[in-house]
Amino acid sequence: MRVAKIDTRQSWLIEIGSDRILINPLALDPAMLQAGKWSMAGDAGKDATLPKIHLVVISSDSPAHLSIAALQQLGPNMPIYTTPKVAKTLRLAGFQRVTSYEEKPTLKSKNTHIAGLPIDAISSKQTAAFFVKETERKATAFIVPFGAKNYPIPNKDIPIDFFLAPATDLKRWGRPLTKSAEMAVAAATILKPRAFAPIGVAEKLPWQTKLVDGDALIKRGFALAKLDTSILTPVPGKATEIFRL
Repeated sequence: MRVAKIDTRQSWLIEIGSDRILINPLALDPAMLQAGKWSMAGDAGKDATLPKIHLVVISSDSPAHLSIAALQQLGPNMPIYTTPKVAKTLRLAGFQRVTSYEEKPTLKSKNTHIAGLPIDAISSKQTAAFFVKETERKATAFIVPFGAKNYPIPNKDIPIDFFLAPATDLKRWGRPLTKSAEMAVAAATILKPRAFAPIGVAEKLPWQTKLVDGDALIKRGFALAKLDTSILTPVPGKATEIFRL
């Protein structure tokens, strides 16, 4: 499994088995794609463009998650898995292969199953987390978007290889709006993932809202729980190999 953080926000590319899944693509700048920074297979000189994407996942209709302009670069026939509200919006925009978690709680993409899990978010936006499982080698990923107030834990009996979740908290007038780092530690203590990475933050925050970095709490919580989880520090545009099966 390999992962790449696409921008400084919530856009990620996950290569799991033979599937490449693009999460919340916001910054698909053609010039950047031609620069070879997105290569997930081979050196930049050999594979200097965005590799073939098999599925796009959109977690919310928030502008921090959804960019129709970015999706249009991938074409109207790109398979997209998302919330019911986003599905309706994208169909009206001309996208042909859109499925919501309400229509299919679990979607099959090549050799991968992906399940949408509705969650509570700080906004009124309909928001989902996603559990991904590759069927041949059983590689797994659990993806939680920024802004989650709480989220369900997948089946704790299924090992999680890559856990992608918020680690930065939001405060307004000194009061916490989220407990992202605390929730990530609690979830990781149950799931015991091989690797964890912070998903990133929204570009625009709600009025009078401030960010609180949770990196120290994450590291301390993982240490207290005696987890062997690797905490990744992703660099936008650079792939990180978690493990090779």
